[in-house]
Amino acid sequence: TQSTWGVCRPAVQKAFEGTNISVCAYGQTNSGKTYTMSGPGGVIEQAAADLMGWLEPAATVHVSYVEVYNEQLSDLLAGPSKFPAPLTIREDGAAVVVENLLLFQVSSVEDILHLHRQGDRARHVDNTHHHARASRSHAIFQLTVMRPEVSNGLPVKVQSVLNFVDLAGSETTDVSSEQSYLQCERAHGAKQRKEGDNIRTSLLALVRVVRTLAARTHHHVPYRDSKLTRILSNAIGGNTHNVFVCTVNPTEFRETLSTLHFASVAQRIRGAPKANTVQLHGKEALQQYRQELLKVNAELDQERQLREALLIKQRKQERLLQELRQQQVALEQYENERELHTQEIEQLRALSREALASQQQQGHQQQQVWQRERAELRTRTEALQQELAYTCKERKAMEQYIQHKQNKEGWRWFRQRFGHKGKSWQQFLEPESAL
Repeated sequence: TQSTWGVCRPAVQKAFEGTNISVCAYGQTNSGKTYTMSGPGGVIEQAAADLMGWLEPAATVHVSYVEVYNEQLSDLLAGPSKFPAPLTIREDGAAVVVENLLLFQVSSVEDILHLHRQGDRARHVDNTHHHARASRSHAIFQLTVMRPEVSNGLPVKVQSVLNFVDLAGSETTDVSSEQSYLQCERAHGAKQRKEGDNIRTSLLALVRVVRTLAARTHHHVPYRDSKLTRILSNAIGGNTHNVFVCTVNPTEFRETLSTLHFASVAQRIRGAPKANTVQLHGKEALQQYRQELLKVNAELDQERQLREALLIKQRKQERLLQELRQQQVALEQYENERELHTQEIEQLRALSREALASQQQQGHQQQQVWQRERAELRTRTEALQQELAYTCKERKAMEQYIQHKQNKEGWRWFRQRFGHKGKSWQQFLEPESAL
């Protein structure tokens, strides 16, 4: 599916130039046509996403979904009704339109996909020997894009139509063999036979149209041979970008060969698509002028707001630059003060180290003086202790002397001891052992 969308995307982008686009899925039943067009991530989903992403707000998108079943037209988006409005084909100038076909304006991808799913549920499907839910009709899903423009100073409307065609299976009259065809007849009756005949009739008409366009001659193109080709007369031709998605089933050799032959013929179609522009008059032109005026005024208001915002931004930047310069000056002052404080701190640290060294030296000297004084005091203390001891001895000797002096026996002893009176009391200072 992604590779198929890669082929279809350049053609879909041409819709923004105002040209019509046609993407047709052709092939046998059970070969993947419906899945390629309508499955998850299919061509319709991818085209809707790109379309809504590229369009301007002033553009409008309308959706319609028509079915060709047994050469009868039905609106798949009309819903059930007892008396549905008949759909008829008529020519409106150079274009072919379907009268009474409902158009729904959409504004998002979800709206487009919702309407597409709603229409798919209303399609005619049936159980065949090829597929349990085989499509028994042709379905054409249209996206009509309109966007206003100004060309040569005049308001115009650019219109493009995107046609996504899911064709029914392209089986031949003898589906695989006469026996299988009779089995299908007995199983489902004349209903499927009639459906198959109408499908083959419309597909043969489409093949004739494609062959005529591929021949590039001036012969009449048989668009009126079937309702399918008449509706697609605007979608297949010289003023349209055509993309044919041909799907095959390798198990059916004959149908695969027929599909490849159709593809080889279809790729020879050459056209010259032109933009579909319609000049507006009267009320439409006035309304377009008003819309353009409103658009210009909105752009001027937006530009004015942008200028004001830019001016405010510039003023804010100038104020910020001024604050930045002030902060830079303050930072330089702070750096200078910091450098001065650092120098002062270094000076204080040097003075502190000098004072500490001086105090340590003075303390050392004072300690030495204290040590000397302590030594002198110790020496003087020892001398005083010796002197005190000696004084104690003198006192003791004096006391002994006085005692012996007073004692007669002691006196005699004294005389006997010393033999004469001339001895002084210092003699008592001798050790007691001598006494």
